[in-house]
Amino acid sequence: MAKKEQLAFISVSFEHRGEFKEEINAIKKALQVFNLKPICFVEDYKHKNPSPKKLMADALKVIRKSSILIAEVSYKEIGIGIEVGYAKALNIPIIYLKKPDAPISTTVKGVCDKVVIYKNIQNLEVKLKDALKAIKPQKS
Repeated sequence: MAKKEQLAFISVSFEHRGEFKEEINAIKKALQVFNLKPICFVEDYKHKNPSPKKLMADALKVIRKSSILIAEVSYKEIGIGIEVGYAKALNIPIIYLKKPDAPISTTVKGVCDKVVIYKNIQNLEVKLKDALKAIKPQKS
């Protein structure tokens, strides 16, 4: 029987997604080491002009299928908070990422399983791999 692919939901600011291309690539690279298929919703979602209800329904559907959620929260965004809260309600492990000069999101920090504060892309990849080793993503 074929092993079911495990998904990793990457939550990042929609408004600031252009600033995080290198970080998203580093996250994807780290996830692939652990055989986790990265889904970066802000990059991968393909519907043109979806209603807000459809957009969130689709995002939550992907989160339900995920084994872990990685949240880059250098910018505090309501959408990220909703995604993180939903994952927490489903007992999906959450890793909180942020740059050292970014303010702490106390609500996200309060529900996450690991916090990764990174200085640069290489540091992000190393620290994220360490966090992933410490968390055993649940089977989807």
